[in-house]
Amino acid sequence: MKVWKLLATLRSLLLVLLAVALVGGTACGDEETNDDPVENNQQTDTGQNEEEEETKDEFALVGIWGTTYSLTETITETHWDKAKIVEFDNAERWVITQNAADEDLIANKFNKIVWTPLNRGVTYYCMVEIGRNLLEQVKDSKVKADSSEPEKGGCPEGTSQTWTKLTKL
Repeated sequence: MKVWKLLATLRSLLLVLLAVALVGGTACGDEETNDDPVENNQQTDTGQNEEEEETKDEFALVGIWGTTYSLTETITETHWDKAKIVEFDNAERWVITQNAADEDLIANKFNKIVWTPLNRGVTYYCMVEIGRNLLEQVKDSKVKADSSEPEKGGCPEGTSQTWTKLTKL
């Protein structure tokens, strides 16, 4: 049990450090990305078979997911790990979250996450807005993300630069 507790603590610390680094980089970065960006993850058909159907009433990413970084993320109808889900649109594949009050430097701040279509239990997500003070800042965001090759990059300058892979557990 001590190992799991240590891993949970390290995971929380890593997420806070990553968010702080990303928020710091966002203020300095250019919001333009690749030559052919996709605004807020508006995607064209890439010829992939979209296995899972996404419904409008239920958040499409509910479940326990393994990540690119060998961590797990738990997504419910109301929370993405510790962050509260404020609003989402499955058809356009975006979600707005609000960080928990106990998240030190990013407490109660708003984020916008976009994701790729689900394909055989796998999707990629990109945080296009991180740690904004006002909900309107993320709702009105014009930040673009290019999902054409998520394993090679495409998240906006100043964010994670690569998409995080989620695999349904």
